Amino acid sequence: MNFYDVLGKLRVKATGSVEESVAEDLKKEDPPLEEALGVLEAETQDEDSQRHDGTGSDGDDREGSE
Repeated sequence: MNFYDVLGKLRVKATGSVEESVAEDLKKEDPPLEEALGVLEAETQDEDSQRHDGTGSDGDDREGSE
């Protein structure tokens, strides 16, 4: 068994677990409309359409900068 065989088996295993998780999620009932809207509003309150959180940058991209 070589490296690529192992990677292939890992990918198949991961894909299978994701598919099972999605299938379980799809079986769940949707939340009431008010609750769903509340979740959507909470997720978008601090972000714009480009997913920027509105915070500024200090302009220093070096690791460990504060």
